Amino acid sequence: MASSTSTATKASLEIPSAEVTRKWWVEDAELTIEARNLLERYSGLTDSEIDTHVRALREKIWAVFPYPCVGSFDFATPNLSRRRPLFDRLVSILCAPTSLTPSAAKEPLYLDFGCCVGQDLRTLRAAGVPGNRLIGAEYFPGFVDAGYDLFLDRDTLGATFLTPYDILDTDNRSLEPYQGQINVVHMGMLLHLFTWAQQVDILVKKLVDTDTGIFLKDTPGVLLVGTVVSHERGVATESWNTPGHWPFFHNPDTFKRMIVEVGERTGTKWQVSAEYDYRNNFTKPEGLEGRDEIRQLAFECERL
Repeated sequence: MASSTSTATKASLEIPSAEVTRKWWVEDAELTIEARNLLERYSGLTDSEIDTHVRALREKIWAVFPYPCVGSFDFATPNLSRRRPLFDRLVSILCAPTSLTPSAAKEPLYLDFGCCVGQDLRTLRAAGVPGNRLIGAEYFPGFVDAGYDLFLDRDTLGATFLTPYDILDTDNRSLEPYQGQINVVHMGMLLHLFTWAQQVDILVKKLVDTDTGIFLKDTPGVLLVGTVVSHERGVATESWNTPGHWPFFHNPDTFKRMIVEVGERTGTKWQVSAEYDYRNNFTKPEGLEGRDEIRQLAFECERL
């Protein structure tokens, strides 16, 4: 990895100590209905087995990755399945028959940057999307391994995982085989780890700039979807675990302005939806600075 990108990524994704994040541990946290349904219908666990299974996995993951999403049980919840009709549209796209071209057969593909334990990959798989159409890119390999233990599908998922994947590293070539072939890119709870400039750079270089390794198909209709931690005022906020690093927390207006900037730099146009997601049980601990103004933002961007 290039040293400059490695330094930037460490500032954004550094693993904090358990002492720093202990306030995020919710002892009596409960699984969402979406997580329970997935573990029951996809993984085959009974209702009485689910809590013991997930709590044991949470302890194991926390010992290595003491992140907020782990302590609050959010790591087990698929976000995409909450978003209808978007989820149904993604399933329709990804289950479409292979399109034949003069040179090769092209299958629709889904790429999940920062896939964590792969909860959204599994909810698509459970909905009938073939495993070979699902790709996860994750900085921490331990999350991917924990996902297999959580969902009990090491031999049946069939997805491709690329780890460790540093999204800021322009020298990383592991996704080259998929250049220009991705129909849907998902960035769930990822972009808010970075500054505004880094977010723009990621979207330009990874998605729509053909000179630096575009992954989305270079055609109208491709989708960028995801969620971010947001702030009602749209502000740069000093990282709670990395002093001196100022990630940007969007509101709907600032997110839309950022996508306009991406379009201006790449000569592309996008239809953008960005709205607060009040359905998500987003955990905000007592004592967190600006707690009352922090939200979760869901976005959907379609290339025109």
